[in-house]
Amino acid sequence: GRTVSYTDKGAQNGRNFTSTMSDISYDSSGRMVSYTNSGTGAKGKFYKNSYSLSYDAKGRIKTQSITSYNKQGAKIASSDKYSISYYSNGLVKSYKETGWSQKAGKYNSSRYGITYDGLGRQSGFRESGWTEANGKYTTHRYSVSYKGVNISSYTEARWNEGRGASVTTMSNMVYKNGM
Repeated sequence: GRTVSYTDKGAQNGRNFTSTMSDISYDSSGRMVSYTNSGTGAKGKFYKNSYSLSYDAKGRIKTQSITSYNKQGAKIASSDKYSISYYSNGLVKSYKETGWSQKAGKYNSSRYGITYDGLGRQSGFRESGWTEANGKYTTHRYSVSYKGVNISSYTEARWNEGRGASVTTMSNMVYKNGM
């Protein structure tokens, strides 16, 4: 049979966490098409996200929908990725996304020109879009470097309607609690 739910429990940096995958369903080809992931992170914060996936003829993700809920079960955010295109090696080349969150309101974006390093880790991208909270924006993230599996630095050029342009370099990034 196929797995329909499971729970992971553990500790990171002395803090307990719990993560449960439930309501897992599959299509006729054995690919996961929906599931719910919920639990309490290492910082004690509750999370619950429901996922829905569809696939193209080559078995690559065609659409992905995520809905997030608070502890009381109220919807606090949702997003839909679609028009996902791929390079010949199977890595994502571009996609579009629409969504909503309690904090930022509605948004839509188009991420394109996604580049990767020799290990298949994202090394850059361009994005343009609109948010209800901040209007139109464009972003170009580049010079992404890694320490192991975590991003250690990157440079980002960003323009926001009403805020103008900025260039930010993030470096010496430190990850705590398994992030």
